[in-house]
Amino acid sequence: MACAHAAGQGENSPVNPLTAFAARKERSMRNRTVRLRVSEAELSALKSLAVARGLSLSDLLRRAGLGTRMPVRRFDQTDAAMLVRILGELGRIGGNLNQLSRRANAGKLLGHDADLAATLVGIDALRGRVREIVA
Repeated sequence: MACAHAAGQGENSPVNPLTAFAARKERSMRNRTVRLRVSEAELSALKSLAVARGLSLSDLLRRAGLGTRMPVRRFDQTDAAMLVRILGELGRIGGNLNQLSRRANAGKLLGHDADLAATLVGIDALRGRVREIVA
């Protein structure tokens, strides 16, 4: 932003907001081109990744090159349906493990209760992560 006292004016001199905006816009204008050689397979992979992230190819490459945070991957209906099925399977596995844990706690499966409890905690964590992804 323009600094009033840097131009020899007093500290309390007003700065023209239109001039400041024009200066900022000029600094950030993208008027340079970078050429990059890639194979057909690499180009296809880059384009797919850009579409999945909801970015243009230029934005994807700019963000990757500058280390700027990428948006979370978008899921299409096929991906979302698969994650919902995975979540259901994890629920069924968790139910089976819960039944085994109850038996172990009742003394019917001696020596396995700690392993079953740890596995059940892991399954619950996976289910939570899949719910976060789907949401």
